Amino acid sequence: MSRLIEADAVYKILESCEIEKATIGNPLTDWEYGYNCGIERAESEIESAPTVDAVPVRHGKWISNSPVTMRCNQCTYVASDWIVHEFHYCPNCGAKMDEVKEE
Repeated sequence: MSRLIEADAVYKILESCEIEKATIGNPLTDWEYGYNCGIERAESEIESAPTVDAVPVRHGKWISNSPVTMRCNQCTYVASDWIVHEFHYCPNCGAKMDEVKEE
């Protein structure tokens, strides 16, 4: 299963974890140097990780169309009430129905 992440946010977190020299002229200890190499390796792995072709999630809501049907506000697909209550997405356009329903 793929999991999308915001890579730029992860880079910022990793950058904040890097150890800087305490004072000018003091080299990093072996441990600090190794730690920073680990951070750089993590950044490199993120950069070279495969990407996915993701489509932005569409958000919508069901709008009352008749006493027994509802309409998707994204694609105007008309569905019966039972579909609206069984599925939390539009079966036509795939919009995630997480906006407030209108009666």
